[in-house]
Amino acid sequence: MPRNTAALRKLYETAHAQGGFFTARQARDAGYEDSVHPYQVRSGNWVREVRGVYRLAQFPTPSRPDLMVWQLWSRNRQDKPQGVFSHATALTLHDLSDVMPAKLDMTVPPGFRRMAAIPDVLRLRHARLSERDIQTIDGVRVTTPLRTLIDVIAEAAIAPELQVQGVDQALRRGLIMRKQLDTARVGTRARQRIDRILKPLRDGSSTPVRNRRRVSNRDAQRQRTSRTDGDLHMPVAHLESTYENVYAECPHCGHRNVFNRASDLKTFEPIAGLDVACEKAGCRRPFRIVSDRINPAHESLLFDSADLLSRKQYMQCVLAVAQSYEVFFNHFLHVQLLWRPFAREDTHDVDELNEMSEALYDAVQPFTFEPMRSIFLDLVAHNVVFSALSESKAWIEALPDSPRKIRKPAKALVESVKDGALRDRLLALYDARIASLRNRVVHKDAFRPTREQAEQALLEAREVLHPLTNKLRLSGDAEWYINGADR
Repeated sequence: MPRNTAALRKLYETAHAQGGFFTARQARDAGYEDSVHPYQVRSGNWVREVRGVYRLAQFPTPSRPDLMVWQLWSRNRQDKPQGVFSHATALTLHDLSDVMPAKLDMTVPPGFRRMAAIPDVLRLRHARLSERDIQTIDGVRVTTPLRTLIDVIAEAAIAPELQVQGVDQALRRGLIMRKQLDTARVGTRARQRIDRILKPLRDGSSTPVRNRRRVSNRDAQRQRTSRTDGDLHMPVAHLESTYENVYAECPHCGHRNVFNRASDLKTFEPIAGLDVACEKAGCRRPFRIVSDRINPAHESLLFDSADLLSRKQYMQCVLAVAQSYEVFFNHFLHVQLLWRPFAREDTHDVDELNEMSEALYDAVQPFTFEPMRSIFLDLVAHNVVFSALSESKAWIEALPDSPRKIRKPAKALVESVKDGALRDRLLALYDARIASLRNRVVHKDAFRPTREQAEQALLEAREVLHPLTNKLRLSGDAEWYINGADR
């Protein structure tokens, strides 16, 4: 261990967010002069990956270490990575293709240059990408599903049958909407290819198979039901899931079962493996359901909204979209006010945490979309950080007792946010019109929205909530934050 523990701590914090990797400049910024870098490598503390990119030797290796290495390789003179994984590589990362490309596709700005030869493993493509075209997967920047599909189709980067497969999967899983491809600004040849792909794919032809994150072995061990030796040969059914229900086809009789999480399964935990019985009267045979998704609640509600849209239930779609916003705001408050401060404290008082959780629930229970949005915008725009539960408690106790006393912050405050990508999403949220549409649906006239209105509401929510979830690191559950995985 180096004598300068402050330098080690700072370097570790930087590397932690990058899968254990860091650049030579980041090491210098942490307090390691260039002259000691070779020593750190010889001592076995660091591993030199490529020129100017290192890895902490004792840090767990991520599943795709090559992605972070080449992202850091693409840094500019300000040490900011320029590359974004795209085309066939992004298609694979979005799980929209069964093909593993031999080279890594990376899009870089038009002016990107390197003095040395480009590594053989990379295939560079030059284009300008907006922040709306980019998302983060496992710490690396990747083009969004929509941008990825447009790129591979416009440039004929993959075989036609793989283009069809990618579009079909993205539509089924609710990652894109048909309207987005229909209205995409592309060249004549690309438009012909897109139209040719979309023609046999009827909108809403099947229920979307939503974006799933596989539950890990650690999550499986946390399940309340365990697999005994007698269950080793029990038939298994992969489930489709919504926020409220899970759907599974019985492997014995083929009956499509609908299990309600609250009434039937009696658990809201992600299902890594759970034994159930077929609901069909003439069957009732046992089988095991697996492969639930573990997305945050607000993302699950957005996936449900896409399903409702495909079934032309536009009123319910609007209500689900509005609910996803409110659940997102509530999740943000729990992360900021409870789970992160709890993880920062030396003494972890669980009873205090539970009391605070109840206090927060009571305080915000009467607040609907408008006051919750105002609270969220104010906290994020002011970059408020709660270092201890005592600070959170004071903030909760100071909340007004009536929603009418919550004032929407001035737009100038949001416009003053320095982070451009964050500012754009906050401004989009500031102008979001879902509340007025929702109110028209739920009030006495029971307004019935058109497909265009419901689709626009869902698209607007996706373009706001998904980027904010990534930007503010809000994808974990309580245990994830409390155990310090967020730090």
